[in-house]
Amino acid sequence: MPLMFDKKDVEEATFLARLLRLIFYKRRITHDDFSAMWAEYGHRLGQNIQVTNTNRNNARKTMSHPNNMTFRFMHSILLSVLRLEIEAFKIVVRTETGERVVISSDDPVE
Repeated sequence: MPLMFDKKDVEEATFLARLLRLIFYKRRITHDDFSAMWAEYGHRLGQNIQVTNTNRNNARKTMSHPNNMTFRFMHSILLSVLRLEIEAFKIVVRTETGERVVISSDDPVE
């Protein structure tokens, strides 16, 4: 069974979509794996199969259109479907002077 996202899918995506696709790629998640995880998620919510399938298909569409990706959606997939917890989040920004600044959610507040 093919992976949900291959190397080309990851490389072509931007920012949030790339992060989520990279997680899928590194964890080697296939379409069948994702369907099984989503079915388990729907079961935990007490959803009927039709609602679960509709929501899964909508999530797949969102993941296949990178411009639709939001942090909230990505967090929901990671936490609720993949059952992963974000322990830290890092962002690299470039200032107007060209300086590269790395800020992490677990940086100490000084």
